[in-house]
Amino acid sequence: MQKIFTATVVATLALMAVACNKVDPLEGAVERKFYLNAELTEPEEETGTYVKWNKGEKTIFRFVLTHPDNKDIADDELSEIFWVEIPNNITSFEYDSKTDSGLGEMELYYTRACYCYFEEGFNITSVRVKGSKLNQQQWSVEFEMESSGKYGDYGLEDKGTYTIDTFDWD
Repeated sequence: MQKIFTATVVATLALMAVACNKVDPLEGAVERKFYLNAELTEPEEETGTYVKWNKGEKTIFRFVLTHPDNKDIADDELSEIFWVEIPNNITSFEYDSKTDSGLGEMELYYTRACYCYFEEGFNITSVRVKGSKLNQQQWSVEFEMESSGKYGDYGLEDKGTYTIDTFDWD
């Protein structure tokens, strides 16, 4: 009986250790928004470090993952942002960099932002993204992407409902 109890305790502790070490890829605050009549452009310098928002004729999807704050580290707040830009007049889209030859009229960007600011541009090395319009206020979008930067490689994935938002241009 003692051996069964000991085995159960050891198994429970091992399971807890494995479960506690598992990191949820979306741990943190997630924001899923889309914007009409907008356009994204990369800056001429520091390509890949950020994107500029402008008035335009496109629809923009913006996924933001803001990582939890570590109270022991000053200014560690980090957000990862994945952008998709499509023409206004379509109701669905799909792209897979492993099988499709070109983006067509779609544009994709990945940026990272933090209070500490770092000049690191990112190139998307692999991506699969698709979306479909649910109604005038919502889209269903899912993606998996990988990127490379000066300090490392990063991956991000999500599947969710994006809601319409507005941007004050003035």
